[in-house]
Amino acid sequence: MKNQYFESCPMDISDDDILNAMKNISGYLDITPGDFKEICRFAYRHAIHRLRHSVKAKDVMTKKVVFVEENTSLEEVAEILNRHVISGIPVIDDNKNLSEL
Repeated sequence: MKNQYFESCPMDISDDDILNAMKNISGYLDITPGDFKEICRFAYRHAIHRLRHSVKAKDVMTKKVVFVEENTSLEEVAEILNRHVISGIPVIDDNKNLSEL
């Protein structure tokens, strides 16, 4: 039974690609081109899975949150968004809580 990683690899690895890759490995490989191709596909899918799960929200979040108060004019909000190169901004009420407007 094939592993899910082998079935949906977006790369189209040809037999020539495999043979060339095997020739560039120093030493002796005791596997068939088909085995090597399966290993390459598994390694690729494993890398994609690892990368997708390695980035956490804390890695991309803004450390110093920019916010505006409920009575901030739209013109000022637009200027703040532009200055900080952001597309959204939290709005807080008088108690420094997120506004429920």
